[in-house]
Amino acid sequence: MRIKINGNRQNKVVYQEKFIKTKPILKIGAWRDGGFGDSFYTYVVLKAIKKAYPNSNIDFISPHNTFKQVFCNTNFFNFINKNYQDIHRLNDKPLEQYDIWYCLRPMNYSVAKSQLYEHEIYSVSLQRQIEIHGEEFTINPRIAEHKMYGGGRLPAIEVFNHTFNLDANFYDAEEVITNHPDYQEYQNPFKGEYITFHQWGYTRNGHNAKFWPYEYWRELGSLLIKEYGIRIIQIGAPNEIPMGDKIENQLGKTNFFNSCKIIKESKLHIDIEGSLVHVAAMSNIPTICLAGPSMEYWRHNDCASIQYIINNGACHLMPCEANTEGWHKRCCLEHHKCMNELSVDKVFEEIKKYLSRQKI
Repeated sequence: MRIKINGNRQNKVVYQEKFIKTKPILKIGAWRDGGFGDSFYTYVVLKAIKKAYPNSNIDFISPHNTFKQVFCNTNFFNFINKNYQDIHRLNDKPLEQYDIWYCLRPMNYSVAKSQLYEHEIYSVSLQRQIEIHGEEFTINPRIAEHKMYGGGRLPAIEVFNHTFNLDANFYDAEEVITNHPDYQEYQNPFKGEYITFHQWGYTRNGHNAKFWPYEYWRELGSLLIKEYGIRIIQIGAPNEIPMGDKIENQLGKTNFFNSCKIIKESKLHIDIEGSLVHVAAMSNIPTICLAGPSMEYWRHNDCASIQYIINNGACHLMPCEANTEGWHKRCCLEHHKCMNELSVDKVFEEIKKYLSRQKI
């Protein structure tokens, strides 16, 4: 089979073509957790599944209201808000109702509960899995199913599945944003030319590993205002820290979709790797992204409007997402060099070059 993902730099994987005879109405279940950025990747894969099997009935299950917010206008699948226990209860075997079940990201929580994981994968229409996977499945079913369900550290957008030819275009997710009522009805109060700053910086344990120090943001803002005399607006959650008096603080004053419209109408967006960078890529907004620990498959290297500034060589573990458990919560080496040693001067000089090329 062939999996083709457009709109994000991926290694294309080619499989032997094999067309599967399916029931007239195929019952498909899919699971994923995560935040706003994860929802965009999920959306395009679900859309590709529906395109491949237009007569399917798809249930998308997640415990997070984030997905419910994003998908409120989506009608080609059913959103079911359930927690981990609801879909993993051994006695109820809830997954047996589906012909095919997808986990759209690695199931990290299953490591601690391997029996749950084994039950889950074997409870899903065993005959269907044998039909799909053929000899590979019957010879070594655990490995075959582990691969199908995203075992290991697969990119979230790269659904490792032998079932159909998926043609998923990441930039299709723009329609999720622009059709949302909170985007369409929001009147952007900021007129004229301005730059937006954003960084999602907190977890329960403090700053996350994508974090760039706030004092650096303040210094960068001062340099940009002095050099270009341009207005800078900080958007983000209410628990973030204001970046300084010269940078207008809009923390907690807009929701996610309002922020998307503010970014859409900005001259330049500056951020760390995360959901609003994905939004900027979808909307072709000039963007500078400061990236350190995240894997390259999250980067929009095929998007001319996005430039990544990376402190290459700062740490031998870079990118630590690839090899460190809990990488996003904190630096496992406690020095956070990939971001702490990304200097303001370097970022400012790269921004000046970028602005010159963009004629801003």
